[in-house]
Amino acid sequence: MTLVLPRSGAPRRRIWGAANRLAEQAVNARSEAREAYLRYRGNYDLARPYQTWVLPLRQTIQEQAQLQYSGMLVDLTQLIIDARTRILSNVDAINARRDFWIAATDLKAALVGGLSGGGEAGGETTAAAGGGEAAAAGH
Repeated sequence: MTLVLPRSGAPRRRIWGAANRLAEQAVNARSEAREAYLRYRGNYDLARPYQTWVLPLRQTIQEQAQLQYSGMLVDLTQLIIDARTRILSNVDAINARRDFWIAATDLKAALVGGLSGGGEAGGETTAAAGGGEAAAAGH
């Protein structure tokens, strides 16, 4: 099958213009998918150590601090400080996991051809959540 293109004029310019736009969209789609994968991988690399090392280690530290408190080797303030540190580690792990799942959703959307610029959606979600807390507090 042979495609016959006009030799000159407006139809030829329209065809080449459409071909150029299609090529540009393909390049943009590949670039968006590559960026989404890099965000996905970066967030995975941040979330995984929390699950495998930080949280179990914090739990062990908390248990040892309770044993030392029970043996009257440390005071209550040290036990509270250790508990607070463990809680903050849990919050950081939850935030890392949330960022990972947002990046995974953005990657799927980029591969399927969904919404572009999904990386900013996480910031909007966080800002909306913060605004809801302020509104609930009466501010």
